[in-house]
Amino acid sequence: MRAYAAMALGSAERGDLAVHSALVQILQLHLGDAPDPVSLFALVDRQVVAVSRRQIPFFPKQNPLGGLTPLQRRAVLLRTTHGFSEAEIGEILDLQLSEVKALLDASACKLAGRGPDVRLLRPVRRQG
Repeated sequence: MRAYAAMALGSAERGDLAVHSALVQILQLHLGDAPDPVSLFALVDRQVVAVSRRQIPFFPKQNPLGGLTPLQRRAVLLRTTHGFSEAEIGEILDLQLSEVKALLDASACKLAGRGPDVRLLRPVRRQG
């Protein structure tokens, strides 16, 4: 989750703050069982959004993800680095499935000329 928040916000420090806030919320909820990954990422994503409202994330244009909007970048990261399905991404980002598909399609078009390191349509296998 730290990697997701750091990449989404463009800074490890801001990402850590978002994860910290999400973990504090989890502790405040007094959960006995560990929440599922979708719920955890949804909490972190809400903190990413909250932090990014206070500070515009810096993301260099030379970075393959630098040309994406923050929402597109978050959807791509969830798909490619964490292997979430489109439905799970929708749940995490609080979007309809059609909106997630449109985001990923638009991102694929923007990333098409960015080189072979961007593998948008092939999510990693999620472990655990």
